Amino acid sequence: MRSLLALTLALPALTAAGCKTTETKPEGTTAAKAEQPGSGEKDKSRCDTSGKKVTTVDLNGDGKPDVWKFYASVVDNGASLEVLTCKEVDLNFDGKKDAYYYYDNAGTLTNEEYDLDFDGHVDMWVYDQNGKKVREEFDSNFDGRPDIWKFYENDKLVRLERSTRKNGKVDVWEYYEGGKLDRIGYDTTGSG
Repeated sequence: MRSLLALTLALPALTAAGCKTTETKPEGTTAAKAEQPGSGEKDKSRCDTSGKKVTTVDLNGDGKPDVWKFYASVVDNGASLEVLTCKEVDLNFDGKKDAYYYYDNAGTLTNEEYDLDFDGHVDMWVYDQNGKKVREEFDSNFDGRPDIWKFYENDKLVRLERSTRKNGKVDVWEYYEGGKLDRIGYDTTGSG
């Protein structure tokens, strides 16, 4: 739990990294539906090395890469450009990738994934739209399914949904106004 807290506090400073080649978003949750903003499918080819320039960075000086950046060549108004499509990062320097970042054709961040407990499974998903965070999903009990959903408007938290029973069904809703908690709703019967 201490490493989870340390990573959560360090994530903003480490966001200069990551993207994953496989879709790890679990299905069957009731809060994160496809019609919600920022819920588009990740293009797994964004992190494929085929036809891309891949650069690496050794952050801790141990001679091993800790950040992998994937660039695709594109032509824009007749100019040839290299656009960042994906980044993968080893946050705790153990040789395994822990953070994954997806970018669109303009190089704008669209999705992020994090392995918060360093067990090889993604525990946090972040969805961006037009360069702004619109939703975060957390798997707080590390069972592969999100049980906390945070929704943002203009980068400000407006709603938090929670599945306290850890079954993927929301039973607590928190609403925020001006950055402050305004009201909370509870489903005590399981009716939704």
